[in-house]
Amino acid sequence: MHLTTFILAVALLTAAFAHPAMAADSSAIWEPDGPWQLDQQPDQCSLLRRFASGDQHLSLQFQPTFFSTSYDVILAGSGVAAGLKPGKVRFSLEGSDKEQVVDGQPGTATGSSAPLLRWTVSDDGAFPDSVGEDQIVQIAMPDQFAAALNLRGAKKALAAVRDCQDRIAAAQDVDAPAVRRQSSAPVPANHPGYWVTFQDYPQEAMRAHMQGIAKFRLTIDRKGLVDTCHITSTSGYTLLDEETCKLLKARARFKPALGADRQPSIGYYSNRISWAIP
Repeated sequence: MHLTTFILAVALLTAAFAHPAMAADSSAIWEPDGPWQLDQQPDQCSLLRRFASGDQHLSLQFQPTFFSTSYDVILAGSGVAAGLKPGKVRFSLEGSDKEQVVDGQPGTATGSSAPLLRWTVSDDGAFPDSVGEDQIVQIAMPDQFAAALNLRGAKKALAAVRDCQDRIAAAQDVDAPAVRRQSSAPVPANHPGYWVTFQDYPQEAMRAHMQGIAKFRLTIDRKGLVDTCHITSTSGYTLLDEETCKLLKARARFKPALGADRQPSIGYYSNRISWAIP
């Protein structure tokens, strides 16, 4: 299920079950209202489940990043309080002393007034590895919103979505589990602002008013040099995409990743280049 599809589903849930201005009873436990749903697209896996408390409903989505080193989380539906303000989200597992406090961004579903809340949790040992088979998770924004969800069956489901994402990475010759075992990722050794400058704008592209954002992923070798460059989201123009990779290979330098043994290791670095004509 694409994120767009998910948001539309949330809108339908809200319209069908409750008025979006109503907030959940923070003392109630939200129970599963259906199975975990694993969806695999060509470049992204996601995990979705519906929960219910009384006549209100929530949908919870986990979407791992490319290496599954973190997970984008979206909680949406009639149980999310309307009018939330950006703030800290406390994400904790009941019975564990491990928790994450991260930035939360409220919003509404596209084409609907259905409220949603999104945040990112990192794979730090507390999540997802510490999630049990019958785990209660506490989600709270102080003085704004709180909910407790029973993540029954989440341990196997989260392992499945991570395996799904690892298969996508493997198809692109990336060993995602090895990346997760690294003690540190590659760090730029020279200023990224000098990798691509306005003076590098291809004249042909300027004359044709070609503009766009090229997202990329670099493979960094053990010496800190760029081995390969992969455009993960095109600028819309082959010329700009090719120029992006050519310049990055020539100019970008890194302190290499370190493996679990603290020795230099092959690593990956992702970012974007914005091609814009003033």
